[in-house]
Formats: sequence, structure tokens, C-alpha cells
Amino acid sequence: MVQFRMKALNQMQKPDDLDLLMKVTKPRGWVGVGVVGAALAALVLWGFTGNIPSTVSGEGVVTPANGISDIQSMISGFVTDVHIATGDTVAVGDPVATVETDSGTVTITAPFQGVIGLVFFNAGRVIGVGSDLYLLERTDVGDGELIVYVFVPAEDVSSIAPGMLVDITPENVPAHAFGVLKGEVSKVSAESVNRAANIALLGDTEFADVIESKFGEAAIIAVSLITDPSTTSGYKWSTTEGPPFKIPMGVRVSAVISQGDVHPIKLVFG
Repeated sequence: MVQFRMKALNQMQKPDDLDLLMKVTKPRGWVGVGVVGAALAALVLWGFTGNIPSTVSGEGVVTPANGISDIQSMISGFVTDVHIATGDTVAVGDPVATVETDSGTVTITAPFQGVIGLVFFNAGRVIGVGSDLYLLERTDVGDGELIVYVFVPAEDVSSIAPGMLVDITPENVPAHAFGVLKGEVSKVSAESVNRAANIALLGDTEFADVIESKFGEAAIIAVSLITDPSTTSGYKWSTTEGPPFKIPMGVRVSAVISQGDVHPIKLVFG
């Protein structure tokens, strides 16, 4: 054994052997390394150039399109008094708020008759032209087209914009049989609403609890349904005909808002 080790040491000390290259990998091994490298390069490229659909999910309810109006301010100023509260009945011309403007004190009045829903402003707040003031359930209009009010997580509302397409699944309407109802975002409210406000708006404690358990304080978006006179419902579905009945007013729905495609790398690094 000692003799064998001495022979090995002598062999390693030969100067001619220092120039010899050690064979590490067989040619087919390099092929494998190349395949893995190419796969990684393709993955990185896909991360920057590929597309993944980005969506936001919400829960909502179907209402008459002309039955609930989003009342906005026509002036800018400092609100000194608010004369309405959720559940109040107003007539055209009733005072809604008192506002101090550059031109003096102005009284904002109700443009329609109806029942006050959510109130988005309060005394001590500065409002501008176009600021959301309140929702009004109008009592001066008849039946008309339907609209869907969808509740979404408040942190997601900033990424939602008018014109985005929405897939809507009404409760008890099986999507596998009739497809999904098609709509598009028509209005986005950045104001978050809590459970009490939802109860006042919906008149449904159970649904308000569902919204709170899923989203906490949610934001509201309005979704206009895309019309299609060839279907029984009068609205467009992902299938040709949709269900053989009208969409009932007040039915709950689940909704998926399509925000478009994003590059996968953004999902990793934000």
C-alpha cells in the first residue's frame, strides 16, 4: 500500500503532466447545460415580453340604470353645512349643502326627487367641480335599462378605469349553461364605504355582511350592461343566446373586471 501511494505521488510531480487538461464533462453533458441555459433565457425573455391577463373580482347587484343617480358637485368650495342624510326623501330644489365659494355662500339643491343613498361628503370638506356628493334613488323615473353596482377592494379601485370590460355572473344563472353577462365599467368612485353605508344603500343586511367579510371597506363601480336585442334578456352574453329569461332586478352577481395584460416580470417585482 505504501509503495502504491509513493508511486502516485511521484506521478503527480512529473512536470510534463502539469500541462494536461482534466476532462470534466462529456460532450453530451454540455448539450444538457446548453438546453437548460436556453430555457432560462427564454423564461427571462417571456418575463419581459409575455402577457398575463390582470383582473379584479367583485360582488354586486343589478339595479335600474335610471333608478340611481350619482350626484356630483357643479361648484368648488368649502362645505359648511350638510342638509341631507342617508334615507332622507328630497324633492327637486331641496337644499343639500351650504358651500362657501370665492363668490360667496351657495346652497346646493337636489336636481331630482328621490331617496338619498350613500352620502360621500361632510361639513368641513373642500369639494371641487365633479366631486361625488351622494347617490340618489330616483322616484321620478319608470323602468328602463339595468346597471350593475359592483363592490371591489378599496385598494384595487385606483387600477380600474371606465371602459374596462366586465364578465358578470348573476346568482342562480349557471355560467356553464348560459355563459356570462357582458358589461363595461362606466363609473368609478374612489370613496370607500363601510357596512352601515352598504346596508343603507342595498337594504340588505346579509349582502352587506358578505361585502364586509370579503373586502372590509369596499369601493363601488358602476357597470353598464352591453345590449343585444337578439337575446331574450336584451343583453349580450358570452354565449349566443344567453338564458331564456329576463334578468331580475335586485339579483346579486359576481363580477370580474379585465384590466388588460401585464408583463410577468411586473408580477414578481411589482
